[in-house]
Amino acid sequence: MGRELGRISGPLLSDNLLRNGNNLAFDTQVLYVDVNNKRIGFNTTTPVNDLYTPNAIDTTTLIVDSTADIGNFVISTNNIQNAVGNITFSSSNTVVAPGLTTNNLYLYSNNITDTVTNNSINVTANGSGTINLANGNGNVQVTVSGNLHATGNITFDGNITLGTSSSNTINFTAEVNSNILPSTTNTYTLGSGTNRWNNVYTNTFSVSSTTVPTTSATTLNAGNLSFNGSTITNNSASANLQILPTGTGIISLNGTQFTAVNQNSITNPSNGAYTLAGTAAGYYKFAGTAGTAIPTGTTAQRPVNATTGMIRFNTSLGYGEFYNGSAWSAIGGASATLSLDQVTNIMITDAIIFGR
Repeated sequence: MGRELGRISGPLLSDNLLRNGNNLAFDTQVLYVDVNNKRIGFNTTTPVNDLYTPNAIDTTTLIVDSTADIGNFVISTNNIQNAVGNITFSSSNTVVAPGLTTNNLYLYSNNITDTVTNNSINVTANGSGTINLANGNGNVQVTVSGNLHATGNITFDGNITLGTSSSNTINFTAEVNSNILPSTTNTYTLGSGTNRWNNVYTNTFSVSSTTVPTTSATTLNAGNLSFNGSTITNNSASANLQILPTGTGIISLNGTQFTAVNQNSITNPSNGAYTLAGTAAGYYKFAGTAGTAIPTGTTAQRPVNATTGMIRFNTSLGYGEFYNGSAWSAIGGASATLSLDQVTNIMITDAIIFGR
């Protein structure tokens, strides 16, 4: 009988648990059962969800079958939503995720992938901010497998290598707005024997030595010489101007070829005449006091293509002669100088005729 005093009979317990529409509170609000709305609250008498607590819940495992509302977050299936404001991850350690997907981007491992075909990926700094790519040492290698296009200015502080082989090409559409200087003087080459620049246009061209098929410039300075228009100027006032071919090379002026021998002779190697043509009343003058030597030769060596006014010294006759257009005559008219053989022949003829 003593053990049955603390028991509640089955029918009485069933009626009490049904509550008959009355809420049940333990210690006022520690545990509150809202019978009408079928809700349970901890530390509150107004639960707003099936299971509601206005304070923190400390549990090792929380399993929610469908949807969990935590503050402004709604966690449902594989979605985390916040209908009020931003979602902020704040941690003194690292937030680790195998992958992160936005509407168009997928971030995983060390890759950023566009999930929309033919879509652009934009990296935008706010205001005057900059976009910095750097590793722990402040340096980074950026590899672009496709094309690289920049609409603004580009500044490179370090060394630049353009192309990795001779099959790569560089196209300049814009104009160069600065000097182009080699890092080491007299070291590098512009063009080659097989890859030559076609035309070079420059205002002033100063070189130590040059080998080019054609050079077009307003003024070309090479050594002590200056080429401007049709004028060649020796910029050294006391130096001689010499045109020296090498070996059997020749000098050609306006199609006429000359050969320089021992630097003091000009030889015309062609069969035609070399003409010094004066204009207006101009004439030719040989300066100096030593004299001028004319061609010499025997009578048999007279030129077969003689032209009017040609002069020479006849070593067979011993006097100078000129060609008057039809025959050779002694210089000085009819008073020709007789040679020794001619005088001897005249004396023998006179002795025969006159007997003396």
